[in-house]
Amino acid sequence: MLVRVILLVALIAPVALASLALVIAPAALVSIAAAVWGLLTARRAPAVPASAVTVRNPLNFGPALVLTGLVMVMALLARWLMTRIGESGLAIILAISGIADVDAAIITIGGLPAGVFDERTAGLVVAAPVLANNLLKAAIPPMLLRSRRGWVASLPLLASVVAGLAMVPFLLR
Repeated sequence: MLVRVILLVALIAPVALASLALVIAPAALVSIAAAVWGLLTARRAPAVPASAVTVRNPLNFGPALVLTGLVMVMALLARWLMTRIGESGLAIILAISGIADVDAAIITIGGLPAGVFDERTAGLVVAAPVLANNLLKAAIPPMLLRSRRGWVASLPLLASVVAGLAMVPFLLR
C-alpha cells in the first residue's frame, strides 16, 4: 500500500510528494523487508494443501461508488472547513477520514486550490491517515486470532508505522 500511496500522490497531489516520501519511504522499506523475510520463511515451511478460491463478480461497482461518494463528501466538507475553520480543521478531517480510505484523502488534497497547504503540511496531512490506516490494519489480526500469531502478523505493520513516525521530527525542523 505504501508504494501505491507514493505513486498516487506523485500523480494526483504532487505538492505533498517530497515531505510524504520522507515519512513513507522508510515505512515502505520496512514493509518490503518484512515481505521478503515472510516469503523466505514460507519457502522453508512444510507445504500446506491449497484450498479452493472463491471467484467474485469482477463488475461489482459497489466499492467504486462508495469511494466516489466519499470523495464527494470529503471535497464538500473540505471546502466548508476551509472557509469556517481554516487549514487546521481541514487537515484534521482529512487525517480522520483517511483512516478508512487513504485514497479519498489523497484525491481531496489533489483537488484543493494551490496554496491551501505548503509542501510540508500537505505531506504531513497525507502521512497521518496513511500511518493511522496501517495502525488500524495492525489491530485486526490480534483481535481476530487472539493468539501469538495475531501479534506476529501485526509486527510488520507496527514496525512500518514506527519507521514512518521516526522521520516526522526531521520534517518538522
